[in-house]
This record gives sequence, structure tokens and C-alpha cells, in this order.
Amino acid sequence: MVAPATFRYDESTSLKKFYLSIIMHEYPFNIVDHEYLVDFIHSLRPTFPIKSRPTMKKDIVNIFKEEKKKLYEYFKTVQCRFSATMDMWTSGQTKGYMCITVHWIDENWCMQKRIIKFNHVQGNHSGKNLGLHFYDCIVDWNLDRKLLSLSLDNASANDKCVEGLLTKFSKNSLICDGIFFHVRCFNHILNLVAQDGLKTIAASIANIRNTISIVRNSPQQKEEFEKCASECDLNPKSELILDVPTQWNSTYDMLQKALCFRDAFDRLFLWHKKKYKKCAP
Repeated sequence: MVAPATFRYDESTSLKKFYLSIIMHEYPFNIVDHEYLVDFIHSLRPTFPIKSRPTMKKDIVNIFKEEKKKLYEYFKTVQCRFSATMDMWTSGQTKGYMCITVHWIDENWCMQKRIIKFNHVQGNHSGKNLGLHFYDCIVDWNLDRKLLSLSLDNASANDKCVEGLLTKFSKNSLICDGIFFHVRCFNHILNLVAQDGLKTIAASIANIRNTISIVRNSPQQKEEFEKCASECDLNPKSELILDVPTQWNSTYDMLQKALCFRDAFDRLFLWHKKKYKKCAP
């Protein structure tokens, strides 16, 4: 019989795990003000220190700084070059954000990647402005002499961004004087090709998209659709997919799902036709 292992409570370890849960699950800082959560924690350990929001924010920022320092020191040991990707997106509050990720092959020949910057970009998203943000980030991580390439989509601003970067980086630090520095995103090119092909059935896709949107956004229509799906021996709880028009793969998923429910849609349209026929004067 194996003797049970002894357990020793370590307050600092428990507090770090609590902070880690907030970081990984993206909990708001005001979680420490949630009465029932605090009561639950104290039921497990009455002496567990529940920090204030400012203190918790400060501690979490310090954790970030410690992890950044570790990664910075690790990058010094990497002998190979790094490839970078830079993405821009706009939040629901119409604020522009930049995400920079570096990729490399480690000593075990495994692909690795780390996000080294994610921040709000003020001002217009011109190529010059984007280039300055990217350059400052790479220099901050001391990777300006270890870069292999930068992958970007085909926006015109990105072309200007690369032109500006090539004047900032030392040509001796880039492979073949920077000829292979700019890599155009293959996924973006593929999406443009697919979007161009989808134009031939744009009207049909729009009709399907609008129908799915009506079913998803109307409780009454959703209930009727689920009833029709059940009568057609289809799973009524299987959610319909609404695509993102700029992402062809999401349009494919939407159409594939809609085809599975074709009989249910036909039945729903027939039900509406009979309903409005009865209501007609």
C-alpha cells in the first residue's frame, strides 16, 4: 500500500495559480470583488489573501515582465533566424491593434512561435506607421539581426511598410540583402482567388446567408426551423453557421451546413407559403 503523499500549503504558489487562471481565462480584474467567489475561496482557505484590483493588476504586470525577460534571454540562445508575421485588426470599439508573432525551428527541429507584441496602434494605419511599430518591437527584442522574413497580406500599406523597413535594417543582417525578406501571405492570396470564384454564385450565397441570419436571429423562426428539421429526421439542435464574407473557408462551412438542412429549409418555406396564403385577403 502506497502511503499518501503529504501536502504543504504554499501561499505564494496558490496566489500565482490564481493569477494564472485570471490570465489564461481572461477574467476581469474585478473578479476579486465577486462576493460569492471570495466566499468560496475563503471556505477552502480562510487566510488566503484576496488582493485589491490595483495590487492584482500590478502583480500580473510583474508576471508578464518576468516571462518577457525569460523569453528575451532564451532568444539569445537561439542560433537560427526568425520569421515574423504581422497582423492588423479592428476591435468592436473601432480601435486598431497590431499582433506580431515570431516563428523559428528549435534545436529538436520543432516549429515554435511566440507572440512578442500585441498593442493598440494609434493614428492611421499607413505603411510608415506600421513599419515604425514593427521595427521598434523587433529592436526591443534584439532580433533585428536575426530576421529571415516578414509575412504580410497584400494590402498596399504593407508594401510601403516593407519598403520602409528595408531602409532601416542593415542589408548585411538580411539574407541576400533583403530580397527574400517580404513574403506575401499564401492564405490571403488563396482567399482572394476563392472570393473571385465565388462571385459567380454570389446571389445564391447572399440568399442563403440572409435566410440563415433570419433563422438565427429570430426566436420564432428558429423554433419553426427546429420543428421542420425534426420532422425531416435531422438534428434540430445542430447550429447553422453564418459565415464571415471575407473568409472563403467560413463561407464553405456555411454552405456545407446549409446543404445538410436543405429539406428542413424547403419544409420551412412551404410552411410560410401556406401561412401567408391563408392570411391573404
